[in-house]
Amino acid sequence: MNLPKRTAKNLRRALKRLTPRKLARAQLTRRAIKRFADEIGFVYFGVISRHDEDYRSIRGYTASATKVDEHYCVGTVNQYDVVLALRSDVVELKDDRTANCHWLIAVIDLHEKKDVPDFYVGHDSRLEVFESHERRVTSLKLGHVSEYPRQFLANYRVFGRAGQALEIESIFTPELATVVATHFQGASFELEDNVLYMYLDTEFPEKSQLEKILSNGTWLAAQIDAKLA
Repeated sequence: MNLPKRTAKNLRRALKRLTPRKLARAQLTRRAIKRFADEIGFVYFGVISRHDEDYRSIRGYTASATKVDEHYCVGTVNQYDVVLALRSDVVELKDDRTANCHWLIAVIDLHEKKDVPDFYVGHDSRLEVFESHERRVTSLKLGHVSEYPRQFLANYRVFGRAGQALEIESIFTPELATVVATHFQGASFELEDNVLYMYLDTEFPEKSQLEKILSNGTWLAAQIDAKLA
């Protein structure tokens, strides 16, 4: 029987996760995330149906028909409504190559609902995956108003619509870029429809990573809200 290309890839991915070592690590990860959710007052759903009234779709550039979301949690951190989940997918790259991707994602609703441009700030190590998705954005050259730190420019790229570069710079300033470069430990983020998406590439996140993505994400959301206000 010949399976469609994407279906066959996802089947191989599922079978690969059934090795004893993977199963053991997955079990430890489930316990760690559930324990962490309990500690901070989040509700842990694990795998949740899209028809569940508590389900909220996680959008952003990682959204696809083949993604799998696990360890779905919801709660409030620093007065921000947050969804936390672990997403995996097989992403088709250029030259018929594929990549097994795993993202720890924090979804944070901004308080301000002004009309702001969508943009993505990505670490260089994951740009190939981001650029494999069909996006109507381009890599922006920053620094029209103020100079951006070299450490940020050496490791990160910003994507958005060319005509909105100055507006994006007014939100994501050199001061914020400095903090991202020095404290975000390779995480990337995206602003889409007044929702902040924080991404950390990891298949088996540890407690320190869970704490980091929430603290960084809510801090960044507060900074963006302050600029929009």
